[in-house]
Amino acid sequence: MKDLEVVSLDLTAEYIGIGSENHLFRQLPDFLSNKIKCSFYNRGKQKLSFKINKIRFKYSAEFQ
Repeated sequence: MKDLEVVSLDLTAEYIGIGSENHLFRQLPDFLSNKIKCSFYNRGKQKLSFKINKIRFKYSAEFQ
């Protein structure tokens, strides 16, 4: 899974109210099982946390 996909998946999960990675992987098993394992998703998300937060703050400022 590319970095952009990890960022998109994380932001989308947050938007629809899925708070944990385990819950996300239980909700979308068919889609995610072919793409990435939960542990790799977690590592990618941690690696990209600065960029994810930057995007999150940018969009939240636009909605205020």
